[in-house]
Amino acid sequence: MVFTLLASTALATTGHFPARLTGGVVGVGSIGRGDLVEPVPTGNSAGGGVVGRGSVHLRGPLAVEGAAREGWMSQDSRSLGGLASSLRWTAPSGAFGRVGVAHHHEIPLDVMVESPLRAARGEAEGIRHRTGLEGGGGWDVSALDLPHPPWPLVEERMGMSVDVSASWFSNELGPALYGFVEVLWWVEVGKRR
Repeated sequence: MVFTLLASTALATTGHFPARLTGGVVGVGSIGRGDLVEPVPTGNSAGGGVVGRGSVHLRGPLAVEGAAREGWMSQDSRSLGGLASSLRWTAPSGAFGRVGVAHHHEIPLDVMVESPLRAARGEAEGIRHRTGLEGGGGWDVSALDLPHPPWPLVEERMGMSVDVSASWFSNELGPALYGFVEVLWWVEVGKRR
C-alpha cells in the first residue's frame, strides 16, 4: 500500500482562508527496479490508494504542502508508504506546481497485513526506507466555478483538484521513479484574511 504523509503550509494574501484540508484517490505506477518480493525484470508496476493533504496559507501564491498516501503496487505485491513535504505555487487561474522531498516505506503486502501498526511506524520486518525528490502540478477548481454550485454558504470554501506528480529515488533499493495521478476534493477552513 502507498502511505505518504505530506503536510501543507501555504503563503496567502488577503482574501485567502488560512488552511485547506484535502482528500481523494490516487493511481500510482513505478518504473525501474522491482525486487522487493521476488526479482522481476523491470519493476514496472501499477496500483492505487487514497491520499490526504493539508495546507496553511501564509501570504502570496506559495504554500508548503504535506500529504499522506496509502496504497499498493500490483506486480510484486508491495505496500508503499512514506512522508513528503513540498513548496507549492498557485497561479490565479488555479494552475499549480510543487517541488519537495518524499520519504517512502516499501514493504511486502503480506507483512503489512500481518503487522499494520509496526509497518505504519516503519519498524516491520523487510521494510525499506527511501528518501527522494518529488515534483508535480495540477489544477484547482473552486465550487464557485461550477455551473450550479452546491450550497451558496460553502461554495467559496470547497473545490476539487487534479494533481500529477512523480517521486524519484537515486538509490538502488527499488524502483527509481513513482508516478501519481490524484483526484482530490478540498475544503478551506478558518476565518478569511
